[in-house]
Amino acid sequence: PPSPIPPTDDISALSDKILAHAHGRDEGQRLAAIFRPAIDRTSRLRDEGKIRKSTSYEGLSARMCAYAGMLEALRKFDGGISDIRGEGGDSCIQLSEWIYGYHLSTRGSSLRGLNIRNERQARSSFQAMCGDDGSEEVDYTKWCDYLEG
Repeated sequence: PPSPIPPTDDISALSDKILAHAHGRDEGQRLAAIFRPAIDRTSRLRDEGKIRKSTSYEGLSARMCAYAGMLEALRKFDGGISDIRGEGGDSCIQLSEWIYGYHLSTRGSSLRGLNIRNERQARSSFQAMCGDDGSEEVDYTKWCDYLEG
């Protein structure tokens, strides 16, 4: 059957329509605001040609869901030390947060594939996430790039 959500090239508008259709206008807007970084990443990667323009809207929705999951995981590392729901952070992971949280977050989750077994490996993976720019924190873009890498 045809989709109740008309196709569009505007990923932000598409996500807003999907969320409003699934959750109602007000809740859809609230969720869109929460997951705006995931929506914006999908849009940017499509504009840069890293996601094919011919990708179906279902495929784009799946990418946004994956990026939303990555955002949720980052927030758990970031704010999880002080807030069990992961809402109390600064939108970046610092080494202390990564060391504290990596073993909790990798148990029974999709992050298990990182195969981090000890603190030395955790420190090494954190440095890999930080990259060569001299920073000592991992923002959402670096986090997603590392996980996709």
